[in-house]
Amino acid sequence: MKTYYAAFLLVITNLSANSQCWDEIYPADMHILAKAANGKIYGWGSNTDGQLTNAPFAVNLPYLLLEGNWVDISLGEHQTYALKSDGTIWATGRNDVGQMGDGTANFRNAFAPVNLDNNWTKVIAGGNHVVALKTDGTLWGWGYNDFGQLGNGVNGVSTGVFEHESNPIPITNDTDWAFITCGSTHTLAIKENGTLWVWGSSNGTLGQAYTNPTTIPTQLGTDTDWQSCEGGFGYSLAIKNNGTLWAWGTNASGNLGDGTTDTRPSPVQIGTDTNWQIASTTLRHTLALKTDGTLWGWGQNNYGQVGDGLGSSVLAPVQLSTDTDWKAIQSGTQVSYALKEDGTLYAWGSNATYGGLGNGTWANSAIPGPTSCATVLDIDEIEAVSKFTIYPNPTDNEINIVGANTDVKSVSITDTTGKTVLNASGDLEKIDVSFLAQGMYFVEISSCERKQVMKFLKK
Repeated sequence: MKTYYAAFLLVITNLSANSQCWDEIYPADMHILAKAANGKIYGWGSNTDGQLTNAPFAVNLPYLLLEGNWVDISLGEHQTYALKSDGTIWATGRNDVGQMGDGTANFRNAFAPVNLDNNWTKVIAGGNHVVALKTDGTLWGWGYNDFGQLGNGVNGVSTGVFEHESNPIPITNDTDWAFITCGSTHTLAIKENGTLWVWGSSNGTLGQAYTNPTTIPTQLGTDTDWQSCEGGFGYSLAIKNNGTLWAWGTNASGNLGDGTTDTRPSPVQIGTDTNWQIASTTLRHTLALKTDGTLWGWGQNNYGQVGDGLGSSVLAPVQLSTDTDWKAIQSGTQVSYALKEDGTLYAWGSNATYGGLGNGTWANSAIPGPTSCATVLDIDEIEAVSKFTIYPNPTDNEINIVGANTDVKSVSITDTTGKTVLNASGDLEKIDVSFLAQGMYFVEISSCERKQVMKFLKK
């Protein structure tokens, strides 16, 4: 069912000309890369595991990340992949389950080749797994495989073994793949004949009544008119050649857009419209474009990521703007991005922790607002304007907090299980951590203007 909230339609106006500089967008969990009109690639947001190379832990302004002949970018939860014009794939970031594809478990904070192959044509990242296409049409995968999302016939649920692949492995011998996408723990693909294939976690995401993971590519239904598909966290979307939109999987936040919160184990049509062009999802909210250039959103909205200015979950598509010149969309975790034909980039949703809106602030936004243009800051400048720092790290007894040109108002420390082990408030510069056990911790530092999360090691 289509829902049209006239009272909350947004008119996007009064943009400065220097915002008109973006060509493509590539978001993921809480970080984003974007290609500028000059071909250079910039990044901002979360850098918890080196996914933005050697940048600070959180960056709220675009900075130059890549130059050269890069033809494709794809982002996982804490990983970044880039395909070069010479057919090589490069990666940086987290590598605890083989996400880098280099045969190791070593995290990276700089781009390096996945392997020596130079015949890759496409790379697609899921949460912690990757699939990639070669020039001969074959499909390969690496990374996390506990739910069979690599499609090689195994999964950790049935074997009781922690399944992952740290080198690219072949998925099938088929060579007729036309469209591929990854969800958090599942994979979807469309063949040249218009059939839709699915594999991986089967909690409704695969559109079939399976309870166990599907470990090899399996055809969904018999339809031969699928045009594109999109995988999210526990649900999936697809558009047919006739412009109809379909969805299935978990639906607790209304992310399917069918007007309910009911789980749908098989595809259901969303409304009756026949002019859907693009759909995008990552966690529990969805963005979509129509062929008339209008922008729509629905689903979870606790950080304003739907963009209707309200903050409550939206159960059916709502139009976000009267504008008709939207070109591209991408949804991240609790954040959204939309690109216009003139190169202006808008972002909205969660921003307080990682600066994912890229507008130089740490404030969340429930309506679309322009992202800063690619005015390059070097790493030292970014660190000076946007970052608290803590020292010593690792530490024995205490941590000192400096930087960001503002007073600290509160501090919260959690362990790796998410348990809060310390809360403190006031004008803080030094925190006693001598009572903590050895291990890794996360400290959240808040001021009146911003919030930042960093990790430290207690010796």
